[in-house]
Amino acid sequence: RGIDLANMSQLTEYVIQRMQTGIVVVDHDRCVRLINASAARLLEIGGGAEGRPLGVICPALDRQLQGWWNDEIEDPAVIRSATGGPEVMPRFASLGDDRRAGTLIFLEDTAAMAQQAQQLKLASLGRLTAGIAHEVRNPLGAISHASQLLAESPQLGSGDQRLTEIIQQHSERVNDIIENILQLSRGHRARPEAIALRP
Repeated sequence: RGIDLANMSQLTEYVIQRMQTGIVVVDHDRCVRLINASAARLLEIGGGAEGRPLGVICPALDRQLQGWWNDEIEDPAVIRSATGGPEVMPRFASLGDDRRAGTLIFLEDTAAMAQQAQQLKLASLGRLTAGIAHEVRNPLGAISHASQLLAESPQLGSGDQRLTEIIQQHSERVNDIIENILQLSRGHRARPEAIALRP
């Protein structure tokens, strides 16, 4: 059992250290008991943070934790390390029934969150553009077909013949634009390729 517990403890430590989210655990005295590599990077602190007061490591985060303990703040605000590092959004969770029994602090990089939101917006924009392109394609096909039929009419004068050519040329141009848009929204399938490593 002791070996199993030690293995589980090592696994937990390994998982916490490899997480992208910053994790800080503080005790009732607001001293750091655990901090992972992501949190150390976001708060721009080196090694040896464990056992030290949070107020010394990051005063802004310590103030927010105190406010959360005292029910003075509901939604935490973005903080920045003393050296002007990345903007970080903290979230707090109690480790027991009493908030002062210990607190788990999650730290999220707001730049990464903004980038993720931007990617979602771009994906939505791509879907919208593809939908519009499909809708434009149908009336464009009708215009192109009508101009072809009109061009075949024997009663058409040379001036009107030229106008049908212009309609046809510009219909083809718009169709090329739609094709390019649809090609972008579809993306390309990956084509795996075997590579000889030795040479």
